[in-house]
Amino acid sequence: MRTVQSNTRETLPHVATGKRVLLVEDEALITTLVVDVLEDRGMVVIGPAATLRDALALAGSEQIDAAILDVNLGAETSFPVARLLRERGIPFFYTTAFANRTHPDIGDAAFLPKPYGIRQLLETLDGVLAAAP
Repeated sequence: MRTVQSNTRETLPHVATGKRVLLVEDEALITTLVVDVLEDRGMVVIGPAATLRDALALAGSEQIDAAILDVNLGAETSFPVARLLRERGIPFFYTTAFANRTHPDIGDAAFLPKPYGIRQLLETLDGVLAAAP
């Protein structure tokens, strides 16, 4: 079993360890999976935040290298969090199963449609980190 995990890890994209990633996600199962994947690769998960209020508080006060934002948070969206992150110069990407990519608040932001796999998650995160100033 250990060999399979090692081989799998070697084929996945490498995302720099020690990066601080804000996770905004209201689905507990997805949150658990993403936290496990990121922490297993040596990243620090900020949050996770399941509500807009919690996400705004973390996005405004924490040292963050990148963020993963679920668009729909119950009856609210993460768009205000994205605006705050843009103001702070913090790269992020959206995830959702429902959002219309042409929504004006999404604009040209990176976007990962649900459902997604570990490889797609890590590739997207690596991409936004690499594009950051």
